[in-house]
Amino acid sequence: MYLSCTQSVWRWLWDSKNGIPNDSRRQLMYYVQSILYAQFPACAKDANLNAIGYIGSCIPTYPLWNAHLMQMWNRRELGCLAFRNESVKGHNRNNFSEVTVRIFKDEVLPRVRAHNVITLIEFCSTTLEGYYIRRLQQFANSSNHGPRLFLEKMEKKALDSRNPINPEHVKNPM
Repeated sequence: MYLSCTQSVWRWLWDSKNGIPNDSRRQLMYYVQSILYAQFPACAKDANLNAIGYIGSCIPTYPLWNAHLMQMWNRRELGCLAFRNESVKGHNRNNFSEVTVRIFKDEVLPRVRAHNVITLIEFCSTTLEGYYIRRLQQFANSSNHGPRLFLEKMEKKALDSRNPINPEHVKNPM
């Protein structure tokens, strides 16, 4: 999430219609990163106020920038570390998507021996779909203990971190 969020902000800053001068872009980007990577909600709020120019800012304020930051702040749970819930603590979307694509390319595709697009589409729509159906059924019937063990491992890691998982936020599947 962070990579796509920072990329979109960087593109926004470089868009000429927003009127952000070249010498302010790097500092504004630094402000966004300080919001995204803040450890606590209070720190994120202070960083947001600083980025808008209300406290401690040494650059002029830009109305379009302030409006853009307010839109981002309204969706802070999606990108800011301090506001993320316990189910994704310590992870971000890029880790999961990159691993999934890498496994698909390195492990699945070499076994298919698909030499044309039709064979590859047929494989993805029948064989791979059947595999995922079986895996989801195993998970739904609790016959696969891997996800439960993985969750317990992540809970233990989170308890060791600064922001532990609160037991009332975790639902016990058993």
